[in-house]
Amino acid sequence: MKLNLVPMLKQIFTLKIIDLNDFIKFYVNHRLAFGLNPADLNYAFNVLSDQLNPEDGQSQINHENLLFLLQQYGEHMNDY
Repeated sequence: MKLNLVPMLKQIFTLKIIDLNDFIKFYVNHRLAFGLNPADLNYAFNVLSDQLNPEDGQSQINHENLLFLLQQYGEHMNDY
């Protein structure tokens, strides 16, 4: 795990709800941004998201659900 990823994980997982902007920050911190297709990232987030923000209709995901999905299907991660 990258050393700079640990503070980012702690910051992300203090949030109750993660929106697309938070997801992109997390993703870019964990993976290189070169060759990153914004449409693919947006699609991936919409697939993972489990609710809509009632104020603006944007997709969002509960941090516990995101952590579960990452632990089940992603690279190894510790609980934060």
